[in-house]
Amino acid sequence: MGQDTRTRFIAIIVMTVIALYIVAPIPRKPDWIKDSKINLGIDLAGGAELRYKVLFDGTFTGNRETATKMATDVIRRRVEAKQLKEPKINSRGDDEIIIQLAGVDADGLRDYKRLIQTSGVLSLHAAATRSIQEQY
Repeated sequence: MGQDTRTRFIAIIVMTVIALYIVAPIPRKPDWIKDSKINLGIDLAGGAELRYKVLFDGTFTGNRETATKMATDVIRRRVEAKQLKEPKINSRGDDEIIIQLAGVDADGLRDYKRLIQTSGVLSLHAAATRSIQEQY
């Protein structure tokens, strides 16, 4: 019993020394410690959480969860195309989309809202004649 307590005590001391070495402001640390970066979430870096509810009308007969996931994917593509910070975009249940934006100020939040709420663009192109299509 005494040996087990002694081993635990030594392990705690060793882990404490390692933790203090990593946290302490020592100028000559190994590169793998210097290069490690902690990404702060909304609670520490500030930011916003946007919640959207997908509204289905009475005539919708499809799968609500699939439709919500498709809407989530569309929003994800729009936000990732902006390539600013890494947002967390998830769907919850069959009718809710949650977007977490860490480190975003009021202007950035307004830009994200505008980006998310824009409608898609329909692009029409002339089709080639059948003879041209058969050549390729």
